[in-house]
Amino acid sequence: MAATDSTLFAADGVAGQIYHAPASTGAFYLDITTPVENWADVAASSDSAKAVACVDGGRIYTANLLDVWTAQPGSPVANWSSVVCSSDRAKIAATVRGGRIYTSGDSGVTWTAQPGSPNVTWSALAGSSDGTKLVAVVAGGFIYTSADSGVTWTARANDANRNWTAVTSSASGANLAAVVNGGGVYTSADFGATWTAQPALPTGPWSSISCSADGGVLIAAANPGLVYVSQNFGVWWVPQTLNGTGTAAVTAVVVTPDGTAFAATVDGVGLFATQGAASTGTTSRGTAGYIQGGVGTSIELQYLGNGQWQSLSHEGKISGF
Repeated sequence: MAATDSTLFAADGVAGQIYHAPASTGAFYLDITTPVENWADVAASSDSAKAVACVDGGRIYTANLLDVWTAQPGSPVANWSSVVCSSDRAKIAATVRGGRIYTSGDSGVTWTAQPGSPNVTWSALAGSSDGTKLVAVVAGGFIYTSADSGVTWTARANDANRNWTAVTSSASGANLAAVVNGGGVYTSADFGATWTAQPALPTGPWSSISCSADGGVLIAAANPGLVYVSQNFGVWWVPQTLNGTGTAAVTAVVVTPDGTAFAATVDGVGLFATQGAASTGTTSRGTAGYIQGGVGTSIELQYLGNGQWQSLSHEGKISGF
């Protein structure tokens, strides 16, 4: 999935097509010009006028004004797994599952396999808005970062092989987040040099993650599992429901750059979208935990001393953790 402030994009995987929706409504509709392919990923320019998508077992496609999708003959037929572009789509990078990372500096016309990228099982790719800073993750390997539009790569979080499944980047490339299938959620605030496992989320089959332009708002999902939203750079997270459902086979999630709209794809169910912030909020964690409540809930607390509080009354559903 991909998002600009005005548009949400979704690529339907096996024998599917590409969908897009106004971020203001979340009403997805099919782009009828999209050929039926095994779409792996989609990305778009900041004005939503130019898009790029990759096919697992096919080529890279580009579209202008979402008019006609064109297979780029300069891109090899490969098992593409992820694609990302700069804000003007001039710079594009894409990963091959069981191959190298490819880059294009001319909106996808010509492509270069970057010899500085290892030949591994690349899962996902993300980048800064100017296309110079890239981050990519490997299934059963490490995180890699590049500061020169994908020419050279540096291994990060290389203390152990992890089953990385997804990664996201702020517009500057400074704030990053990645997820591990069978592990946790990790964040970085220094362009990927160091990574921190976020203890507020459980170990699980994490499948997707996305962040706002400043990296402060994040959405992460497990497959199967829940969707979680953070509004403080990944420190605390709030579980979400998709149209009243709980655990679901969430394959992809995305948040708009301004952090106001979210979308998710659920395997075998369809597309979900919502406006506004997370549906619940939490207090800061104290020595014994934290309090969580929905929109409009209230609670009256009395201080007992020694850092302890007790609840006197409340309206709405309040939970303690």
